[in-house]
Amino acid sequence: MTTTELLSGRITSFQREQAFGLITLDDGTQVKFDAGICTMVPEEGAAVRLRVGPAKWGGGLKALFVEPAGNAIMPAAPPPPSLEDQLAAVQREHLVAGLSENVVSEIVAQRFGGAPAAGTILELLDTYWSGDPVRARSDGYLRRGAGGLPEVGDDVLAELAELLPGAKLPRQVRWEGRGAGAGADAEAAPREQSEGSTVPYGKLDASELLGALDTDGALSALDGLDAAKALGALNALDAVGASGADEAAAGLPAEAAADDPVAAAATSGAGPATLVVADPDGRERSLTIASLDDVIELANAALRRGGDGRRVYKLKSGTGWQAYLALASDRAHRLARALPFATPPADVA
Repeated sequence: MTTTELLSGRITSFQREQAFGLITLDDGTQVKFDAGICTMVPEEGAAVRLRVGPAKWGGGLKALFVEPAGNAIMPAAPPPPSLEDQLAAVQREHLVAGLSENVVSEIVAQRFGGAPAAGTILELLDTYWSGDPVRARSDGYLRRGAGGLPEVGDDVLAELAELLPGAKLPRQVRWEGRGAGAGADAEAAPREQSEGSTVPYGKLDASELLGALDTDGALSALDGLDAAKALGALNALDAVGASGADEAAAGLPAEAAADDPVAAAATSGAGPATLVVADPDGRERSLTIASLDDVIELANAALRRGGDGRRVYKLKSGTGWQAYLALASDRAHRLARALPFATPPADVA
């Protein structure tokens, strides 16, 4: 049921830390609500008017809009929580246990220029987790670069399985439609950045580069490119390391990529592509994947089917990176006001 008219009710429960509560309508129906859709500061006992719709999580109804009943003067909205308050809420959920005051002070000094207000809670946590991968994995943190498809050798599902012990997730088998070598039957091994070496592209000879990489003639279409174009194309096809990507990007002018369809397609990172996965029962299936978010949704769908109460939640991060947190649903609800979830946990099925 979705209403267009305003219904009357009263706030019968409100948990300020979670910014979540219940409204009882005049007919006795209970409706969930988030503080973010209220035009006033929610207070238990307050009479309100609201529009309702079906809840996406947990069944029942949720409020789509809440306003005070009548012309009562409501107090001004409280200021957003401080960085210290947000961090305290996160640590109450037993996350970032090693993030002591001294460590926070160091991060604030180095990352935020000594001014806590200059940073965000996610930037603080990301800095901490980036320096302690073991703790990041224990806390369920997943970080990747800018949007687009994961790299061919990046087994996101395997990493999610580590973040979600015991979860019945599908297993990545192979990518198809990702360019040279991407559709191979052999499962790609994750590539460590340390395995690559940085060589200035200007010192490479294009024919030698292609000859070394083109063991089966699959790259013959690239013959004639100079080294900068060759590296630019091959990097996006996962034929060269991450360091080569930066070198090529710096040396390949935008107009050159536009004139060269091979380089343009390879450097665009455009999808979609086909990901072949094996479900826990061993059956393989093919899925169209356009972005990392699609892989995350694949994992969340498996969690739903398995009756698992955990989910992988996307966080609002900077434009150059993506961040996700694997959490039990109840913990995510309690952290709704402390962490910048891209989608409110209440709306993640």
